[in-house]
Amino acid sequence: MKKLVTFIVLALLLTFWATPVYAAVPALPHAFYGNVTITGITTTPDGSQISATVDVDSGEIVATQNPVATVGGSYGFNSPKLLVQGDITPGANITFYVNGYEATPSQAATYEVGGGPTLQDLTVAAVAPSLVTSSATSVTTSRATLRGSLDNFGTALSADVSFEWGTTTAYGNTTAVVSVGLTGDFSATLTGLSSNTTYHFRAVAVGHGTDYGADRTFTTAARPPSPAAPPVLPAGTTDVRGMITTTGVFSESVTAASEDELCTLDIPEGTVGLTEELEPIDEITVVEMDEPPPPPEDAHVVGLAYDLGPSGATFEPAITLTFSYDPADIPEGVAESDLVLAYYDEATGKWVELDGVVDTENNTITASVPHFTTFAVIGRVPVVVAPPAPAAFTTSSLGVSPSEVAPGEEVNISVLVANIGGESGSYSVVLKVNDVKEQEKLVTITAGGSRSVSFTVTKEEADSYAVTVAGLSGSFTVVPVVVPPELAAFSVSYLSVSPRLEVEPGESVAITVLVANTGGESGSYTVVLKIDGVKEAEETVTVAAGESQDVSFSLTRDEPGTYSVAVDGLSGSFTVVAPPEGEEEEVPTEPEPGINWPLYGGIIGAAVIVAGLLIYVFVFRRREY
Repeated sequence: MKKLVTFIVLALLLTFWATPVYAAVPALPHAFYGNVTITGITTTPDGSQISATVDVDSGEIVATQNPVATVGGSYGFNSPKLLVQGDITPGANITFYVNGYEATPSQAATYEVGGGPTLQDLTVAAVAPSLVTSSATSVTTSRATLRGSLDNFGTALSADVSFEWGTTTAYGNTTAVVSVGLTGDFSATLTGLSSNTTYHFRAVAVGHGTDYGADRTFTTAARPPSPAAPPVLPAGTTDVRGMITTTGVFSESVTAASEDELCTLDIPEGTVGLTEELEPIDEITVVEMDEPPPPPEDAHVVGLAYDLGPSGATFEPAITLTFSYDPADIPEGVAESDLVLAYYDEATGKWVELDGVVDTENNTITASVPHFTTFAVIGRVPVVVAPPAPAAFTTSSLGVSPSEVAPGEEVNISVLVANIGGESGSYSVVLKVNDVKEQEKLVTITAGGSRSVSFTVTKEEADSYAVTVAGLSGSFTVVPVVVPPELAAFSVSYLSVSPRLEVEPGESVAITVLVANTGGESGSYTVVLKIDGVKEAEETVTVAAGESQDVSFSLTRDEPGTYSVAVDGLSGSFTVVAPPEGEEEEVPTEPEPGINWPLYGGIIGAAVIVAGLLIYVFVFRRREY
C-alpha cells in the first residue's frame, strides 16, 4: 500500500512539471469601414490613408491594416478594413485620421476585443499643401532660377506647384504649373529679364486649397556701362542697342546693309533676335569676304560672299535677306532665273541652298534666313546628260534541280536575266523542253539590274529531257520508281480475359490477344503482358505477312482484389473474390493413424452381401411356400 501511494504522488508531480506553458493569445482586432469625406472636395482621392490610434495610456496598436487606403471614396468596402488591435485596454477611445489629419467620426468609437465590423464614416476638413520659397540661384543679367520646397500635400495626394513673379509684390507673372506627386525641392527658370532689376517671387502650391510661400527677391546683374561717346562703327556695322529690348525683341523695324549696299537685311518690329549665348543683339555686321569657301562642283559664286554677324545669332521669325547682282557676273551657261541664295554650313563644309525669289528686272534675289553665317549667290552650270542607252538583256546561270526525279516530281529551272542597257525594259523568257515551248514569263528590269526567273515542270514518263532557255541548255532525267516491299508491321487486338469477371484465389486466368502482321514481309514480334502496370510475362512470335496468330498467357492470383491487364495498349481486368464469410474451405483430412480403413471397408462390404443374401432367401423362399 505504501508503494502505491508513493507511485501516485510521483505521477502527480511529473504531470504538473510536464504541463506546457502557452504564450498569451493575442486579442482579436476591432474592424472598421465606412465612407470618407474631405470638406469641400467632390471625391476623396483613391489611395488616401485612413489610420487610427488610442490614448497612450490605453495600450499600443499593432500596425497591421492600419493605415489602409481608400477606394471610390470609402475604406473597407472594396478595400481592406481598418483594424485596431494590439495590447489595448477594452473601452479605450479611438481617434481616426485621414492622410495624417484628425477626422470627425460619425459616432464615438471605443475598442472592443473582436468588435465589428463597425460602420464608421469619417469627415475631415480640407487642408492645403505646405511649402516654402527658397532663394533664387543662377542669376545673370537676363536669367534666374526660382526655387521652392514642398513640405506636404495636406489632405491631398499631389499638388500643382508654380511661382508668381514680377518687379513688385503684385507679381503679375506666373511660371508654368507642374504637377508633383512627391514632396521636396522644385524650380523654374526665368529668361529675358531686364538687367540690374530687382524682382519679387514666391512659390505657390495648389491641392485641397492653396498655400503661398514667403516673398523673396533677387536682382539681375548690371550690364557694363556704355562708353561716354560711341565709337565710330566699322563699315557694314549697324548698332541696334536702342532698337531692341532686354529680352531681345526689336522695338522698331531695322535695315542693315553692307558697305557696298549690295547685301541688305530687313528686320520687322517684334522680331526676337538673340546671340548664340541667348543674349540680346547689340550690333549687326554685314562684311564682304575676301576668300569665301569654294562653291559646290559645277557651280559659281556670282558677285561677292558676305559674312553676317554676330555669328550664330538667331531670329524668330526669319528675317529677309536681299542680294543685288550684276548680270555681267553670271557665268556663261548659267540661267539668270536659276540663281539661288545659299549659306555655308561650317559643320558639314557644304553650301545649303535657300528657297528664294529671283527678280530678273531689278537683278535681286530675296530669301528668308533664321540665323547668321556666310551667304552668297550661287549659279550652277547645267550638266548635259546624254540620253540613256536602250535596254539590253543577257541570260546566264541556267540551273536545273534536281537532275534526277521520280515521275510526277517537280523540277525547278531558273535563269538569271540582266539588263545591261541604260534604261528599264521588259524581256520575255521562254522555256523549252525537248524543243517544245513549255512556259513563258515576261519580266521588267531596271537599267543595270538583274532578276532570277524560275519555272517548275513535271513529267510522268521515265526518260531524259533536254531544257533550253534563251540559248542556254541543260537536262534532267525522270527515273522509274522501284517500290521496295513493305516491312513487317504488327497490330495487336481482341484482348480476351477468361474467366471474364471473377475467379477464386488460385484459380487460373487465361489472357489471349490476336497478333496480326499487316506489313509486306514475315517478321517477329514480342507480346508483353503487364498486370497492374508490372511486366508479368512476354512471348515472341513469328508471323508471316498478312497472317495473324493468337498469343495466350495463363496466371493465378491468391490475393482477393481487382487486377488490371495491359497488352500493347489493350486493357482489361479480372477480379479475385474471397469465399463468403462463415463458409470455410474444405480441407481434406488424413485418417487417424492405427485405423485400417481398407480392412474395415472389406468387412462392411461382406456384411452387406451376407445381409442381402439372407433377405433374398427369407423373402423369396416364403413366396415359394
